[in-house]
Amino acid sequence: MIHELGRLEHPPRALAFPDRQGALVLAAGSAGASRIRTALISTLIGVLVDRRRTTEAIAAPRFH
Repeated sequence: MIHELGRLEHPPRALAFPDRQGALVLAAGSAGASRIRTALISTLIGVLVDRRRTTEAIAAPRFH
């Protein structure tokens, strides 16, 4: 939604996860939306904790 000042209520977000040597292991992001936090968190948990492939974690059902 757009506020009166024209700013987005939920701006786009991006997260990057480097390994111990600083090499990028995973980058995740999404366009701004009201469910962005839960979408990113559930995808990241699927990849980092449950060891799913990225495409499987993205396609998995979510609770918002």
